[in-house]
Amino acid sequence: MGWKIGDKITVDPGENDLVPLQQGDNTRNSTLARIKKFLLGDEKLKTTAQTITGAINENAAQMSDMVNNKHYLTYKSVAGSISQDFTITNDEISVCERMGTDICICPHVNITSATDNVLVTMEDSRITEALDRIKASQIKPVMIKAHITLNWNDDFNRISYAPSDIPTFFTNWTNIMLHYASICNTYNIPILCISCEMTQLTVNNYSGYWQTLYNTIKSSYPSLQIIHAPKVWEFIDDNHEESLQYADILSCNLYLHYTSKIFIGNTIDIYEDIAKSFYNNEYDIIKKINERCNKYNKKFYVTEIGCMGIPDGLVEVTPKSYVEKNSVSNDYIQSSLMEGFFKYFCNNENIIGFSWWHLRRPFDFWSSTETRVGETIMITYVKGGLV
Repeated sequence: MGWKIGDKITVDPGENDLVPLQQGDNTRNSTLARIKKFLLGDEKLKTTAQTITGAINENAAQMSDMVNNKHYLTYKSVAGSISQDFTITNDEISVCERMGTDICICPHVNITSATDNVLVTMEDSRITEALDRIKASQIKPVMIKAHITLNWNDDFNRISYAPSDIPTFFTNWTNIMLHYASICNTYNIPILCISCEMTQLTVNNYSGYWQTLYNTIKSSYPSLQIIHAPKVWEFIDDNHEESLQYADILSCNLYLHYTSKIFIGNTIDIYEDIAKSFYNNEYDIIKKINERCNKYNKKFYVTEIGCMGIPDGLVEVTPKSYVEKNSVSNDYIQSSLMEGFFKYFCNNENIIGFSWWHLRRPFDFWSSTETRVGETIMITYVKGGLV
């Protein structure tokens, strides 16, 4: 049974502050300085039952690095979408102000079939009107990340998108990306995302198209940072690596199987499961991120992470209870993922930012009439300066 640091720490302790370290029924309150040495295997901690020598688990080196090296993120945002039927609301802008987050703009680009080469954008005024309201607020737009939708529905699984004419698609897509790059330039938006979960189009066979698209944008907007938003498996897959390297920042949408537990109430101990999901998951994602960042000398951005606030929300991105429409709301699902992400993932020096998914249902974690737990966690970690 591994030892773990107690879960309810909401501020950074000092070197001589006491921190609870637990193993089953055994608890030791030790100083942070001694716990650091324990994590490195240089210290022994005694309880009435036994003497334990570090390290905390098989990932001791990575976990101890996170404790020893405080790393702060450059970009901290929440995703907001704009489509034909809705836009980013003033309430959504206000909650970002309260939390201290910026916003990632996700405009919908429409197709009418899964093989369509004709992509339809909405009127520019829908995007610029929202950007003008954001500009007048205390937050900033940090990214434009277009989502290809089927009949303006973002539930469309872009894995199935396979345009019938690849050269025509890339010609049309390049024109759209150039147009959004110009909006980025006008509104001082630092990042443009040029793909989102378009897995059939980011295979290595099409890497030349992505190279051309990247170079075309950079030739007109050299300071604009280019990024992709691939699925986790897409990012780690060697057959997509050549296409995804054409970016200034590496990235992925980080949806994992965080636990098999069904969350009831707010008492379940889930943080250890979440931490393990980052380090011992089927994708070995932390290791792959570090390898790719070192290989290409680039940093990493989590373009999406989030979950539904329902009892099985941490089991999979689209939980069974949501599909069967028998779920019960539970805010502690989302707040647990937030804390786990901020504590156990964000201290990796290769990570420079995240865009939390999402301000709209069914991923929403805030309210205009009350302060929900997820909003409180964002305020603590983002506005409080802990990440």
